[in-house]
Amino acid sequence: MSSHEITKGKIKDYILSIGADLVGFASIDRFEKAPEGHHPAYYLPEAKTVITFAKQFPNTVFLKPILLLKRICVQRIVLYVLMPVL
Repeated sequence: MSSHEITKGKIKDYILSIGADLVGFASIDRFEKAPEGHHPAYYLPEAKTVITFAKQFPNTVFLKPILLLKRICVQRIVLYVLMPVL
């Protein structure tokens, strides 16, 4: 094996080094029952392996509302505005 050969170990080490918490590999055969348009070969016909990775986020990230409904009164007109929560 040459030092330039791409291996699962090198791929996994690289993905973990850039911040992922989990890395997994699956044979393309695992997706044989995937719905039309969702099979990896639909996008990459030559694919043999699917590489997945995940990043964990604190639970509180998902507890905050993404948008805030704000009531604004302008003279006698009431407006409801969706505003991003920062």
